[in-house]
Amino acid sequence: MATEDDDDLFQAIKDNDAKKVEALLKSGANPEATTLRGFTALIIATRKGHADCVELLLEAGANLGATTPGGSTALIIAARKGHADCVELLLEAGANLDAANSHDSTALILAAWAGHADCLELLLEAGADLTATNNEGATALMLATQGGHADCINLLEADWALARANIPPAFASAALGKSRRRKKSIPSKKRRMKTKKIKSSKRRKSKKKKSKRRRVIKKK
Repeated sequence: MATEDDDDLFQAIKDNDAKKVEALLKSGANPEATTLRGFTALIIATRKGHADCVELLLEAGANLGATTPGGSTALIIAARKGHADCVELLLEAGANLDAANSHDSTALILAAWAGHADCLELLLEAGADLTATNNEGATALMLATQGGHADCINLLEADWALARANIPPAFASAALGKSRRRKKSIPSKKRRMKTKKIKSSKRRKSKKKKSKRRRVIKKK
């Protein structure tokens, strides 16, 4: 059960008052205390994206493996909400990359689903499992594709061979198709512009040549 100090700690975290959080931890507030809803101080700080508070709690020994009633760790929450600075701190502290919530969704899967490319990149660099699936059998690449998150698709494609990923052909071709269309749209437009310029330049040159010929004929 949370004490008065713990309640003050929860409020200071919500207010993003890092100085007060630090003082309360030093005076004995428990970083492992939970709210009535079952959230630890670390989970509250992560949900809010308050990186300074997250760092203080980690230094105080907050449990990285603590979960919400739905089974989400602080890392899963940070990835889903797009708090890249919190993701980085949690990874540096040794958070379990491949922990999954009650829907079997890992941090990587939820970062891809939400389209948070910065979080996804951090997780990939840390070695998150690309082949992990949620309880519906979807991988991070499938969910990034469904959401049309081009940056996430590109990151995931660059990090693995599709043949190794056990992805249904429809999803694989959709992922590649969307990514390639986006990559090619700009260059092809530039090529069309260049072609138009070349053609107009040629027409101007031919007109000049014709006018010169006319002047020569007239002089004769």
